[in-house]
Amino acid sequence: MTYRPIILIADDDPAWRDLVKLWFPEEEYILESAGDGVECVRQALQLNPDIILLDVMMPNMDGFEVCRILRREPELAEIPIIMLSASADPNTHQQCIEAGADDFIPKLIGRHEFQARIRSITRLNRYRILLAERERFKWVIDQSEDGFLILNEKNELIDANPRARLFLGLPRDPSLPPGLHFLELAGKEYRFEPEIAWAGWMDEIHKPSPSKRYLIRPQTENSEAFWLEVSVLEQASGDKVNRLIRLHDVTEEKKGLCRIHSFESAISYKFRTRLTGMVSIINTLARKDIELEQSEFSELFQVVVSNARILQDELIEILKYLESPNLLYSDTGFHFDQLKALVMQISDGLGIAPPRIDEVKDHARVQTVISDLAMESILWELFQNSKKFHPAKLPEIIVTLDRPDPGNIIIRITDNGISLSPGQLSRVWSPYYQGGSFLYEKSEGLGLGLPTIASYVWHWGGRCRLYNREDQPGVVVELVLPVKMGNGPPL
Repeated sequence: MTYRPIILIADDDPAWRDLVKLWFPEEEYILESAGDGVECVRQALQLNPDIILLDVMMPNMDGFEVCRILRREPELAEIPIIMLSASADPNTHQQCIEAGADDFIPKLIGRHEFQARIRSITRLNRYRILLAERERFKWVIDQSEDGFLILNEKNELIDANPRARLFLGLPRDPSLPPGLHFLELAGKEYRFEPEIAWAGWMDEIHKPSPSKRYLIRPQTENSEAFWLEVSVLEQASGDKVNRLIRLHDVTEEKKGLCRIHSFESAISYKFRTRLTGMVSIINTLARKDIELEQSEFSELFQVVVSNARILQDELIEILKYLESPNLLYSDTGFHFDQLKALVMQISDGLGIAPPRIDEVKDHARVQTVISDLAMESILWELFQNSKKFHPAKLPEIIVTLDRPDPGNIIIRITDNGISLSPGQLSRVWSPYYQGGSFLYEKSEGLGLGLPTIASYVWHWGGRCRLYNREDQPGVVVELVLPVKMGNGPPL
């Protein structure tokens, strides 16, 4: 929308007010009028106009007094005031300036010169306001904890505040090299996740992305992972439309979600299995219709005690894990020689058929950067989803391992439940997304499901993908996990 300056005309002569309105068309200006000095002050305080055309001679209060009152109002002190008079007396001109007016124009001046002078003054005042607003905006942006970038239509950096320069490794020097492309610059240190959210990302103003967009610097042995949430705003600049990009640090938020998910998944997986068996034995011991020999009673009681101690140890293990200063990184990492036992343990705890495991050659020697507990959380969540979304709650799960290169191992979880629509597939990584009657979202007693699994994987520099099976209903979740360097057999 084109900006229209507000002109306030203060004059007791209706004919003069109407004449000025004819000289400045409504499509370019907003014209308001006041018939005396008192009304002029009231209108000026209400409208905060771009310029005031103030007649010298008016009833109740002359233009000189009105001008002095306006100049005493802080919010009106810098508004241009042009005083008008039918007299061309030089003394009148001097009195206007002394009262605080910016200029004096005789009413007998020609139309074209009058229009030119008013247009020039309103334009200069607009530039002054924009400059002041820009300086205030720049100060606020420079003090912000968020990074802000201005990109042109070619995705090239025009400006960046100090925080954005820190995030992107740019020098603090105000000048930026010409032709600096944002995606190329960010891609040197960050991963763009999820990939679907970055497709056509500059069009977000007109078609918002269904998923949040992140720049993620993966975790390494020497540094923790770093997350930036990226949002796009439109910023008009003359005839061009630039983009204002906000980079918001969500690292602690993501670590917190992963911490919660790890705890809840571990509790659900470890404790439910133990408690189910213990409660079953205790119910047996409490039944009066079953007579047990003393040796049988003692044996069952020892099983309960043994499981209670194991449960205590597991709880201590979880609490120690949560108190660890580096939640998502393990010095040892998960060894794939533990995979089969872990898969069987989880499937038994969920009451589903043991999954089929298609193993890669010499996979047992492969070790990821992912901790044991994190791998348990991931597999528990995926297996539980397979059960939850299977029509009969009896999924047939296939676990496949692949080693595409020395630095990564791929684990695929394939089930035979339901297939998802393209819209559902595009949103499964969004927290609390509800896809029709099938919910890939938080359930009672669980964490944030697939979005948190994605957070784990992206955090370590891996990738994740979910797609439909081609041969029958069901989905495949594919996780590309980094392998600890110097680990595993050569390919």
